[in-house]
Amino acid sequence: MLLIGFESLTQENLTESNKPCNMVEDYESHIEKLHDHGISIIGCFILGMEQDTPEVFDQTTKFINNYIDIPQLSLMTPFPGTALYKKLKREKRILHNDWSQYDITHVVFKPKHMSPSELEEGYCKMVAEIFSLSSILKRSFRKARHNLVYNYQNLSFRERFMSTLAPNIIYMKLCQLGR
Repeated sequence: MLLIGFESLTQENLTESNKPCNMVEDYESHIEKLHDHGISIIGCFILGMEQDTPEVFDQTTKFINNYIDIPQLSLMTPFPGTALYKKLKREKRILHNDWSQYDITHVVFKPKHMSPSELEEGYCKMVAEIFSLSSILKRSFRKARHNLVYNYQNLSFRERFMSTLAPNIIYMKLCQLGR
């Protein structure tokens, strides 16, 4: 299993975040190679980045449903002391300083291309869809059925299924815990 910080499906977001090694156009082929070798992907995505519009929710959901085994979703959070916090404070986009809400599951700033409520509602809807029982089961079955180039692990269908199901449930619970 490999945890990958994809962060965004928008190259401009990645460039602005100083992640030059993340190339969106390479995501699919790299994921397929990892899957062919039996490596599951925990894909981390940040919603509400500077170039995100309301379309980010459907776009990211579709990508996760097609390629990611275990998704981890978070809202962009400008933690105090970071360059992002200073920038958003300077732009008067920080909504409040209730530090209990700075937990990657609550909107604490004004996004550039949507309202705070659009970001909040889009995130909650996406979490509900991504971590619905049917979505979790589809990802788990997809992983369990995948043909491997090297079947060195000799894992049974059940073991491959459970190795995806269990972490999905854990990430679902982590999202719920934050809310």
